[in-house]
Amino acid sequence: MKTLLSRILPILITMIITGCNNDIFIDDKHPSITEIEIPDQGNKSITFQTSQLKSIEIAFYNDATFDCTLFDHTGDIYNKYDDRDYIYLYEISSSMPQITRMLAENDDVAFEVTRTGENELTISSIRNMTDYNVRGSIMLSYTYKEEFIAFSILPSPGGPTLYSIKGLSYNKSSLSQGFSDEQSTPFRIINETQSVTKQVFNPQQHCTTMVIFNTNGMDRLKLDPDAEMPVVEIPSYIHRDDVEEIAGGFNGREIQFSREIIVIDTPDNALIGGGSFNVDYPVEVPPMSAREINLSINRIIMRANGELTLVNNRNDKELKLPFVVTVMQPYNYSCKWEEATIDE
Repeated sequence: MKTLLSRILPILITMIITGCNNDIFIDDKHPSITEIEIPDQGNKSITFQTSQLKSIEIAFYNDATFDCTLFDHTGDIYNKYDDRDYIYLYEISSSMPQITRMLAENDDVAFEVTRTGENELTISSIRNMTDYNVRGSIMLSYTYKEEFIAFSILPSPGGPTLYSIKGLSYNKSSLSQGFSDEQSTPFRIINETQSVTKQVFNPQQHCTTMVIFNTNGMDRLKLDPDAEMPVVEIPSYIHRDDVEEIAGGFNGREIQFSREIIVIDTPDNALIGGGSFNVDYPVEVPPMSAREINLSINRIIMRANGELTLVNNRNDKELKLPFVVTVMQPYNYSCKWEEATIDE
């Protein structure tokens, strides 16, 4: 008997372990669908396992936030939550009642997730006035695993919601600055003739100011192509004879806003010691010789944070987006013609 038991026991243990791994003792089922696309005004349903379910969490992707309204089993509003990037539809450890419906909406998108059965969820599209798929996920958490269902709300017909930029405001205390020095030889003249060649170099086009607006969240919005960009202030440096420190500030310098890199002329009042960026530096190049310009530029780099105000052209609601502006402005330069080898 002992011999028989000793032979059978390892087999029984193996069967028990294998049985657990193959879900003999746990009714382990995967969701009926793991990726869903919901067309405009359409809906899709999924079924899932409820045994040992701990929570149902809905998450929104790509920095999207929604105002979420939860309804209980009687159809009454249980609670409202503003600007959420996730929401719980069910959580066993909380005092939350049985939630049967969640409405998520913002200016451009609205959809519902409804618990249409004990083990069934239905996602319904109400509108998506963007020109891209709005993505999210449903996470089903169990005592021993997690399951994910990815969903996409497809755009509604009729075109996206358009935005226009109204203006911006700065947190002026956020202004910071640094410095950079650049040396280059942007221009060379080679004279392979038997007579003297004359040439001039003007540094103005090399001493321009560069402005970059970096706005998080702007990529998911579509701007009205017919709306004119506003004129906005940028940090700048102005030289003053009575001030030794080179420091940026808000001095009334204005440009037209753009999402692209902006290149503008640098005003002469930014030059320390006076003078102008628009100066011709002449040179005479003897026969069979070469000259090159040695250009040195000193720049102040200014950065500031603020808020960009956009207007939704459908409902005139304002939207605030944080931004960072970077301004790289020359404040000094020097030019010098030097001999160069003709074969370079």
